[in-house]
Amino acid sequence: MANYKQHLTGGIIYGIICMMVGIFNLSFTIVNGFLIFLLGALGSILPDIDSDTSIPVQLLFETTGILIPIVIIKNYFTSELNIENMIFLMVLGYIIVRFGASLFFYKLTAHRGIIHSIPAAVIAGCIVFFLFYESQFYTRLIYSLSCMGGFIVHLLMDEIWSVDLSNIRMKKSFGTAFTLRSSSMTITAIAYLLIIIMITYILINVKIPKQFNTKQDQPPIVLLDRKNSENLNLANVFLLDVNSTWTSLYKKYFSNQS
Repeated sequence: MANYKQHLTGGIIYGIICMMVGIFNLSFTIVNGFLIFLLGALGSILPDIDSDTSIPVQLLFETTGILIPIVIIKNYFTSELNIENMIFLMVLGYIIVRFGASLFFYKLTAHRGIIHSIPAAVIAGCIVFFLFYESQFYTRLIYSLSCMGGFIVHLLMDEIWSVDLSNIRMKKSFGTAFTLRSSSMTITAIAYLLIIIMITYILINVKIPKQFNTKQDQPPIVLLDRKNSENLNLANVFLLDVNSTWTSLYKKYFSNQS
């Protein structure tokens, strides 16, 4: 099977392609396009989180240990938190996720189990869809598909690397990645049940627009939206630019030049 660097390289190439399509064909902003790239590249290394000593699993819990406390503080605590309380909550959240959740995860997973499968790719895509709950439906959908696609790229690379072209034979690992189930029927059933629950929730509770549209329901930078753009400093101008589409940037910086 392919190693970490090969998977990461394949994921980066896949992510760049998705980003270019998103920015130039689907009218996504620079920030949206970057996230599409990031999720595609991330998806390409996610299947290896079922190996306790792999780089992806270490990166996963290091990153989520930082990001999850930020999301929780943003959504469930008041904005008047002082710096001492913010540091306490951040460190506490990191410890719980990095050491508590990771230990639980290691106990439940085995290498080349259900995580190396197509159902796991669908679950990863659904999790991404729920994670960006503030975004517009089709933006969430593209994020989800980007991560899911990167995940499948990883599985396909594992299967391709399982073919020994020099001796014209199949290695023992062939058929253990791009699969619809794991060796455990119980785990497989739980995975499919989880998929059904997630998709059913989306269909019932998420409003699906009739027309494809990537414009956000709320301005991406609420505070900047209240200011006069002529009085913004360079940092805020940069934020506005990266939250713009390439066509609007072209008109702003190039179309009026002689």
